[in-house]
Amino acid sequence: MRALAGLDKVLPKPFVNPGSEPCVSNPTVLGVRAVYQFGSGVGPSVAAAPDSANLESIVNLSAASLAANGLTASTTVGQWRAMQVQKLGSDAYQTVLSGGQ
Repeated sequence: MRALAGLDKVLPKPFVNPGSEPCVSNPTVLGVRAVYQFGSGVGPSVAAAPDSANLESIVNLSAASLAANGLTASTTVGQWRAMQVQKLGSDAYQTVLSGGQ
């Protein structure tokens, strides 16, 4: 998978601009998936969170919304990432920006 030109124009600014919190300075497909699934408000926080973080405490979704996505209130960010890697394979870790981003 090659870097996607212009991705900085569709990702929320805190996701691609170092110095903002949360910041993901070198986003991967997995990080972009977090923004896609959870939205630009909390997606960057999921992308930047440690594996041990409780996902529900970051995304604040209802039990029904979590269940609809195969998640529970006790799912960790690491468990969510593992689920995505199963779907995406090794491309999950591919960097999506290149150059002077």
